Amino acid sequence: MPHIGASVRIQGLKEEAEGLALVDTGSSFTVIDESLANAIGVELIDAEKVHVRGNCCTVEGELASIRRILVEGKMLGSTTAIVAGLSSEVRETLKKLGFRDDIIIGVRELAGFTLDVKEGKLKYVGALLI
Repeated sequence: MPHIGASVRIQGLKEEAEGLALVDTGSSFTVIDESLANAIGVELIDAEKVHVRGNCCTVEGELASIRRILVEGKMLGSTTAIVAGLSSEVRETLKKLGFRDDIIIGVRELAGFTLDVKEGKLKYVGALLI
């Protein structure tokens, strides 16, 4: 399956950042690197560390509140992300794939989107009410 990317704009308490981010359909939460969290300004929710296990590794971080996030131009409002120190290996891999090296989008941000694996991007189909 090709890598899926999404245009993202993330706004914190101080700044905002934007670019093309990897969409990780195996991750519930969006993960942002500590450097990005410090640059945009996030509010930590709890001092307790959380552990997220992925295919390649376990990431340890803290839950943080993000003021606003836009994915593919759609305002999703505030969200919770995991702030973690992404390894240099992960950051280099993201760069090589053409994505920002400091943010990975989780599925919680994908409501209303479908994956276009042929094009390697998200398509907005609208919110689904169940």
